[in-house]
Amino acid sequence: MMLTGVLVSASDLEGARGVVHRLQALGAGCVVLTLGESGVLFTAVGEKEGVVHHCPAEKVDVVDTTGAGDAFVGALAYYLACHASLSFEEMVRRSGVIASLSVTSKGTQLSYCIDKIPKVLLTS
Repeated sequence: MMLTGVLVSASDLEGARGVVHRLQALGAGCVVLTLGESGVLFTAVGEKEGVVHHCPAEKVDVVDTTGAGDAFVGALAYYLACHASLSFEEMVRRSGVIASLSVTSKGTQLSYCIDKIPKVLLTS
């Protein structure tokens, strides 16, 4: 809401798509909007304006959502820096999986345990 002035529920995918379009209209070349259990909406640099992709969230038993957004952003930064050969869509998908895993434990420190991340998510 801070950037667009539009308040939208995470479960309102069409409203969230509107926010993505508004951010594009403001000049954003790439938009990534996390929506908790509804997943992630994103656009990719170089794609036709108006194309918005959706990656659904993994279904997990939620214990604590604290830090899930941080887990997503940290994972996406990791993929951008260390696995540039992956498509942006795959980076977003994997980041969503890692964020989903982070909500299955209490707190933030233990929920970021590298041992919980399937090794396939750490390779190109």
